[in-house]
Amino acid sequence: MEQAGLNGATTMLYTDALSNIAEEYGVNYFHFMLSSIHECMIMLNSDDTEFMKSLVEEANRDVVGQIDYLSDSVYRYDLESDMVEIVV
Repeated sequence: MEQAGLNGATTMLYTDALSNIAEEYGVNYFHFMLSSIHECMIMLNSDDTEFMKSLVEEANRDVVGQIDYLSDSVYRYDLESDMVEIVV
């Protein structure tokens, strides 16, 4: 049985998880960062991807251990196309 709080970034792979987030918050798209294997940061109503990139890089550098490191990328989910793309 998986413990709560572990491997939370995998939630972004669940069927309909991304569309459910967009629908719940009433947005057509959002950005997210997989700051470690345990967590995902979601940014609503912001297109400042350079700030997001610096935020996730800082978190990974200062807080996340090497074994839990996942990505420094910023991703964008689009509800209409139901697609994810790497932005930066």
